[in-house]
Amino acid sequence: MSLVERAKSLNSLACFLQGLEGKVTTVELRNECSCIGRIDSVDSSMNTHLSDVTLITPFGNKHKFESFYVKGKNIRYVHVPDDVNVIRTILSQIGVHNKVHSHTERKEKRLNKWQKKLHEERKERRRVAELQHLEKERSGINEASDVKH
Repeated sequence: MSLVERAKSLNSLACFLQGLEGKVTTVELRNECSCIGRIDSVDSSMNTHLSDVTLITPFGNKHKFESFYVKGKNIRYVHVPDDVNVIRTILSQIGVHNKVHSHTERKEKRLNKWQKKLHEERKERRRVAELQHLEKERSGINEASDVKH
């Protein structure tokens, strides 16, 4: 999942639907059909893959499918299973996404190491320049004392 998709997911209820992965629930569609099945996966646009699905048409006809795909814009309503704590599910999903962001933290640490290395190199160059300056001053003092003698 890209960073844009993660951000989109965290800023919508798609993160809650992602927390329902593995649960059996009912998804009502805009065309008055209902799908009862296990949620396999959900993306940031709420596009949903279900398995072991029973599709119920508006006329009450039932059709069985091993797998079923619902485009997010066609979802009208998702029934929340009784055993699901909504707040806990959302918080757990936010935690999952934050753990994924650890690659960003590693990148920042690498950047900090690079900045420290650059800082150390600059510090070393300043020390060398100071030593050269002191060496010139000493050689200038030595030359001046040699001239006096």
